[in-house]
Formats: sequence, C-alpha cells, structure tokens
Amino acid sequence: MKVTLKARNMPLTESLRTAVEQEITKSVCELVGFLDARIGIELKLNNSASQKKNNECRVVLTIPPYPTIIIIETNQNMYQAIKLAKERLVEKIKLEKSRHAAAQPTA
Repeated sequence: MKVTLKARNMPLTESLRTAVEQEITKSVCELVGFLDARIGIELKLNNSASQKKNNECRVVLTIPPYPTIIIIETNQNMYQAIKLAKERLVEKIKLEKSRHAAAQPTA
C-alpha cells in the first residue's frame, strides 16, 4: 500500500506522523490488505477566525475494486480529528466491502 502524508499551514511533527500511522494506516492495512491500495492523508490547520473547529484531517483511499473513499473530519484537536477520520473510514470500508460482496454473483 502506498501512503502519502502531507501537512498544510503547520509542521508535520513526529507525534502527528506516529498518530496517523497508528490510527489510520494500521486500521486500513488490517481491513484492506491490498498491495495496490493508495491512501492520501492531509492534515491542515485552517487559519480562519470564524471557524472554531480549525484542524482538519482529510483521507482519500483508493482501492481498485471499490469506489474512492474521501473522509474529511474537523476538530479543535488534531489528534481527535485523526481519530474521528479513522472511525468513519473503517465504517466506510466495511460498508463498501459488504456492498461489493453482495454484488458478486455466487457460483
């Protein structure tokens, strides 16, 4: 699996990198296990004074037999945004896997 991690408007610290690896990458590897899967993770600090939830975690997961999954979570705490994104991503992967399995004809 190819993983791309980016940070916008903020430094990508080692603790953020570790949090992403433990929360998102590990969960996706356990559920998917595809070598040709690609996951792009973008951590962003929004500098807008009007937004209370100014930390954003955006995850784009591409697995060839399934449609591309895009998850965006915002929170005041970046680590919480990462955790929420992981939870939604796991739910979406399970949903897509069950849809794909139901659509397969049984022989």
